[in-house]
Amino acid sequence: MKPTDLQIEMFEGHRPTAEPSPRLVLPFQRNEDIDVARTAKILGVSTRLIIDLIEDGLLPGAYRLVGTKSPYRILYTSVVEYCENLRVRYCIADHRPPLAKGRRRRDEDLLPFPLSDTMSVRECAQMLDCDPKSIVKLIDVGHLVGYQIRVETCGSPWRISRASLNRYVDNLHAMARRGMPSSPPPNLAR
Repeated sequence: MKPTDLQIEMFEGHRPTAEPSPRLVLPFQRNEDIDVARTAKILGVSTRLIIDLIEDGLLPGAYRLVGTKSPYRILYTSVVEYCENLRVRYCIADHRPPLAKGRRRRDEDLLPFPLSDTMSVRECAQMLDCDPKSIVKLIDVGHLVGYQIRVETCGSPWRISRASLNRYVDNLHAMARRGMPSSPPPNLAR
């Protein structure tokens, strides 16, 4: 018997039946809620801040679990809505491609811009050699694009777009080349 005959015999021996074949079960999320750790990873903050957001009612649909390691479960849709509200509140354009029907965004695409493309106020202040309060003023006047994780809360971390900082620095350099003052406006200087 030739090897090809054996192959044909193997396939001819299997006849399709009317019964459906068993499906492979993959480890996908079965429900729409996530734990505090995953929420913290999505937002790039501590689990303590997530619990504070829940207790302040900023992540609706969260519920407490009794007798488990993770004290809360959070509706995934409330995390998505929270991130969208940040985008709207701080007037940040959405440059993400549209979603196909029935699809949802990856965790790293929920925030107004990816965590890998952000800087803290302190990092920006060091780069511009100015006071951290000046960075917040630059965001307020529209020179930098950023958002505060916990809206209008003193001490809540800010995320500034690296691209907006690079544009701002490029504009300062262009102004210097044209002979215009390259220092920040007087109310933003140290």
